[in-house]
Parts: sequence; C-alpha cells; structure tokens
Amino acid sequence: MKPNSPLQLARFLDQVGSLYPNGIPVSALVSNASAEILPEKSGRYHFFVVGESELTPANAALLEGIASKGLRLSSDDYRISLVSETEVAVEVGRCAAERVIVFGAPGRRDLEDRSLATHSLEQISSDPTLKRELWRSLQTFLTTP
Repeated sequence: MKPNSPLQLARFLDQVGSLYPNGIPVSALVSNASAEILPEKSGRYHFFVVGESELTPANAALLEGIASKGLRLSSDDYRISLVSETEVAVEVGRCAAERVIVFGAPGRRDLEDRSLATHSLEQISSDPTLKRELWRSLQTFLTTP
C-alpha cells in the first residue's frame, strides 16, 4: 500500500526504517511515493472523507456533484482525501485550502473555522433530509468570511 498523506508516509518510514540501518535511499522513497505525497496543488477546497479506505462509484459521483453543481468548482479547484477519524483534525490543520468540508464527522467542534463537518456520504445519499441539511449548511458556510 502506498502512503497517500504525509502522516501515512511518516508511519511507513517508521515501519521500514529498521530495514535500512544506513538510512532509507532516496530512490526507494521516490519510487514508492504516490502523487499525493509529492508537492501538491493547493485547491480552493479540500474534501476529507472520514473512515473510508476507498470511494465507491456512488460516493465519488456524489462528491463530484457537490463540487461541480453545488459549489460550481472545476476539478482543479478541489482535492479529496480519505482519512481516519484520528487523523482528520491534524490533516485539516495541515491543508492549505481556503475551505474544508469533512464528510463523516458531524458535530465535530475541534476543526478549524474554515471547515464544515457533516454526515458521511452514505448517510447524505440515502437520506433526503440530510441532503437538504447539507445544502443549507453549504450556503451558510460559503457566505461566511
């Protein structure tokens, strides 16, 4: 498994570090690094999906709809990261995006002001009430400085 965040890379290096008593060769890092570890574009928005190891096609389509139809963003304007519940606050703090939307963390108060924490993608897609609540929250979130 390739690490897809700086935190996952650090954990990976801790795990394999003992295998390289003279230090980990740069060639091993470059060949094993994913595009998300390398210098990244800083989109205006960053979507964090909590607790998912991969996006289902339905969830990917929902996120794309939220970005393109709801927020009128191009694919260059946002990034998507999958994070664990324990990593989300650290990852939100590290990201350089203007606005952050965290799916799967409703009611979290420990995130920054530039972030919106909402229900999981599965819950939003299956419950019309939660979908309407998300759209109202997005409208409020987008109009606050």
